[in-house]
Amino acid sequence: MQSLAGETLNRVIDGNGLLLVARLDNPTSTPIEDTVRFTLDSIAEPIATCHLQASPSSTDTCSVTVAADGWAWQDHQRVQQRTILATLEQYQLTASVSVAVQPKPVVLVHGVNSGAWAWEAWTSANGFLPAHGLQGFAVGDGQFGIEPMNTGNFSQPRQPTNTIAENAAILARYVEAVRQATGAERVDLVSHSMGGLISRHYI
Repeated sequence: MQSLAGETLNRVIDGNGLLLVARLDNPTSTPIEDTVRFTLDSIAEPIATCHLQASPSSTDTCSVTVAADGWAWQDHQRVQQRTILATLEQYQLTASVSVAVQPKPVVLVHGVNSGAWAWEAWTSANGFLPAHGLQGFAVGDGQFGIEPMNTGNFSQPRQPTNTIAENAAILARYVEAVRQATGAERVDLVSHSMGGLISRHYI
């Protein structure tokens, strides 16, 4: 199993793309041609297939790109590890590799007259997200050098705010910073009130 850039992986983030590679060494004097079926854990339905054709005393490889969508969850429960099995269908030969799975990071988008502080019950050390093994990032928390969104302030009601589009641009920069910091290709957005409008504009 490799990242799309080619490095070998022993950990994957939910939703990231990865490359499954099967290698067959054929020490016999008979050619071997078969389909490799990749499955996840004990689930019979294959997640991908590829074709191998190894001449006598030779080696062949095949590969296929998949996305690890939903791998961190099963029946609404967190899954810490997955096992990928590669099976030669005709010969019933199976190899496996285990991989740690990490959920997507969660980006929290506050609403009107609010800020990153609104999500402290979610992001603090004893908050909801860390308690469930999730990484949480609240827009405007001062991380990554990204400026906060401006959705108004009750103490300064006459001060102008950003437009939805301007706040969406800040959200876009923040999400990209989270992706770069965590290695996640995708994030989960959780939004409140006007944050939902900002998130929809960003999407």
